[in-house]
Amino acid sequence: MTIMKLGILSDIHANSIALSEVIKDLKSLNIKQMIFLGDLVINGPSPKEVFNQLKKLKPVIWIKGNTDEWFLEINEQWEPKSINEIKFYELFHFSKERLYQQDIEFIKKLPFSESIELNNVKVLCVHGSPRNISEAMTSEVHDYEILQMIEGVEEEVILCGHSHVSTNRVIENKMIFNPGSVGAPMDGEPRASYGILEIRDNGEIQFLIRRIPYDLNENLRIAKLRKFPYLDEYERKLRYATSRID
Repeated sequence: MTIMKLGILSDIHANSIALSEVIKDLKSLNIKQMIFLGDLVINGPSPKEVFNQLKKLKPVIWIKGNTDEWFLEINEQWEPKSINEIKFYELFHFSKERLYQQDIEFIKKLPFSESIELNNVKVLCVHGSPRNISEAMTSEVHDYEILQMIEGVEEEVILCGHSHVSTNRVIENKMIFNPGSVGAPMDGEPRASYGILEIRDNGEIQFLIRRIPYDLNENLRIAKLRKFPYLDEYERKLRYATSRID
């Protein structure tokens, strides 16, 4: 029996220290293929580093998340109209100023979703839900709402991110997996979170969550050195793994 194993990563949010430890863990498990579900370079201190790290990994699937979409939504004519939008604008510019234009163009062209067949199992990759990049399919969402979100999906497995909280649920023969967040978990546990998707050639499917410690203080040192905006809030979010969705 052959077993296909892939690392499933999401919501790195420019935390290169956390991503480095996740990559080490993948290598220790001899997992060479991975899927990335979006939100890479915004809301953290190391946008260029994580972009280079992920490109080197050569994901078999790489889609965009809601913060990646900011590179299309925010332009020179865009003006923030609320306190939250002012914050988003500052976080956006922090990342934009640290990326090459070719990096930004690459991110702009990423798809919202992508489907792949693994060991004869069809897998759909999205950031939020199949119908909305910013819609989280969390365990708190009622089954009937999830059914509306996944209406028309033919794939057996749906991989999603966005909530920063891992999820493993089955609804009407659809397996929905969320690996949590590499760079900013929001489930009360600050260790980096990612998933491993195992598909056997007999069709058996398993989804495992890995929690990986990393040097949070080093990431915050980099953030302070680079004058990352809203540093106090960022530190609280990382240390306490708050439940807010970015």
